[in-house]
Amino acid sequence: MAWEMGLLHHDISFRNILLVYKSNSNHLTRALLVDWDSCNKENEIDRNRSGTWEFMSALQQRYPKKPYQVSDDIEGFVHIILWCAMRYLDHDYLEPGIFANLVEGMFKSRTHSIDGVLAGTGSPIKWHAVKGGHPPFHLSDEEQNL
Repeated sequence: MAWEMGLLHHDISFRNILLVYKSNSNHLTRALLVDWDSCNKENEIDRNRSGTWEFMSALQQRYPKKPYQVSDDIEGFVHIILWCAMRYLDHDYLEPGIFANLVEGMFKSRTHSIDGVLAGTGSPIKWHAVKGGHPPFHLSDEEQNL
């Protein structure tokens, strides 16, 4: 595993995960994490905040000068799971306008500095969800076919 070798990906995102299925089947055989051109060794200093904003860790968004850690990569996977659950599973935000506001607030919310460079705290919804350990929605109790 890359983390065991001290490599941090820095851009865990929905589009950087390739799913490989058995031919003529829905059987998933493996998943590959791609786009390693932003990776760094764990002990290397990385002065540039990199990654896909929607899946960046809440701490990395809130404190952009914080050293990047393996927990930031892992949290990126958590945000992908939340994003997929919100997109593909039944939940308690069925009204489109409310749902759109939640997605915007959770994954896209950010502030810009005067020169247009990303800055600020990112999403307060994401921050409180991570800090409190609870997603900002509830999945339906009904069985769902995926």
